[in-house]
Amino acid sequence: MTKRQAKIGAPMEVAPPSQGVSGALVVGLSARRASEIALDRAVVLGERLRCTMHVVHVLALEDFSVDPDSYRWDEEAKATVERLHEVTRRALDGYRFGWSYRVLHAEPGEGIAAFARTVQPDFVVLGARDVGWKGALERLTVPSVSRHLINEGLSVLVVSHDGEEASVMPDGATG
Repeated sequence: MTKRQAKIGAPMEVAPPSQGVSGALVVGLSARRASEIALDRAVVLGERLRCTMHVVHVLALEDFSVDPDSYRWDEEAKATVERLHEVTRRALDGYRFGWSYRVLHAEPGEGIAAFARTVQPDFVVLGARDVGWKGALERLTVPSVSRHLINEGLSVLVVSHDGEEASVMPDGATG
């Protein structure tokens, strides 16, 4: 079986930096709340490290309807992409070190790794998997994105959510 080549197209949006940059972060963003929490934490880290932020969403099965014959199949994926684009825009509003948002068509680990190789980030930031029986089932059936990235030689920061919502405080501390 051959692996699909990740298609890395142009970003949907780019905001140039307004201040000097000293590095880069790649954030893997999915439709899960844990991923949005990881984005919030990455913004704080990026500000402290003065990093350009590259937010990457890899289209996954969870972005589509359960029924591929549904007339809304493509509409649901498009709605997810637009929602995550807006989540990114809100999280990075006023971010001083530049950012981009892009959508990739690949397996999540392969797509993020392929993009990360193009920008050589300091870290790839991901949200942790769910806990409990749902997370246990997922660990058995879905390949680990973080493990794939580590095997590719990338530095990975996995943000735990413990079922709690994280918020970013005005002074940059997280709560």
